Amino acid sequence: MKNKNNTMKEKYYKMLKDPRWFKRREEILNRDGHCCFVCDSKENLNVHHRQYHSINGGPKQPWMYEGKYLITLCKNCHSLVHKLFKIPSFKLSGKSCTGMSIPADEFKRTKQYVKI
Repeated sequence: MKNKNNTMKEKYYKMLKDPRWFKRREEILNRDGHCCFVCDSKENLNVHHRQYHSINGGPKQPWMYEGKYLITLCKNCHSLVHKLFKIPSFKLSGKSCTGMSIPADEFKRTKQYVKI
């Protein structure tokens, strides 16, 4: 029997294959100049969610996040950020979230761990 966290992750990863996510991802990459926020790399870019939201017991659709919760990271920095930080998760009762994200300065501090 699958646990609830694995089921949520599966739903979330399936949503990352949706064309609406690809569109939103491209908007964020364009906003950030197709450049990693931490190391300035322009290769192997990901769009990272600075916090996760759940609504009615399921993950929020990733393309529905406000831009302030999304940031461009290269694959290496993205992996490192997930090792160094616990990404906050919030249960939402409405459409917006007032919870704290990891401050942008904390992501910049990640640079000290990146091998360039």
